[in-house]
Amino acid sequence: MSTPDLSVQSLFNVKGKIALVTGGGTGIGNIIASALVQNGAKVYIAARKESQLKAAVAELNAKGPGSADYIVANLSISGTDALISALEAREPVKRLHILVNNSGVSWGVSFENFPEDKGWDHVMAVNIKSLFYLNHLTSILAVKLGPQKITVNAICPGIFPTKMTAFGFKNAGEKKILSQQPMGRVGCPSDLAGLALFLTSPASAHVTGAHILLDGGATLSRQGIAPQVQL
Repeated sequence: MSTPDLSVQSLFNVKGKIALVTGGGTGIGNIIASALVQNGAKVYIAARKESQLKAAVAELNAKGPGSADYIVANLSISGTDALISALEAREPVKRLHILVNNSGVSWGVSFENFPEDKGWDHVMAVNIKSLFYLNHLTSILAVKLGPQKITVNAICPGIFPTKMTAFGFKNAGEKKILSQQPMGRVGCPSDLAGLALFLTSPASAHVTGAHILLDGGATLSRQGIAPQVQL
């Protein structure tokens, strides 16, 4: 039996892979897209705002050696179908190696100003319904798609400084937020990039159905599972 190639270059190789990152124009999705592009993948990012996507693609392509393009998409039922059709039109061989189901929205206004359609309905449609149509439930799909050699995993991120969390940092204050983090800091791009590259490369070929906390221990600390102790 020949000795396997266990080098980092081989284990974490995503060069030439085709990826779709929803919500890839900003925040966590953009960080993951950047990690893939910088390591040689061909990445499509999808979101609603074309101007934002154009700017993101220009920035991503400047980082190479991979490449980036965008697809304007609204992740409703019909929007998801349109996204798939647009991707198939650009990839005639109909190959997609990596799907990062990342789109999400936050919303908030004063109590007396609560538009149902643009508030509750919009948040639920993007954050809940779109997950069903693109990725359903991680554990179920992991079992269902396993025989096809397709792995399905979930990154469960804690607090990262993004546009979506900016309101919390502004109102709660960075000092208070950091005091609740066991490791004394919030997440940074390299944290996301490292885990994303692991889950999209040969290194994780036998990992599926995993829900990986990426929060520096904050969830376990809050739940009292691993309470902070003085040594």
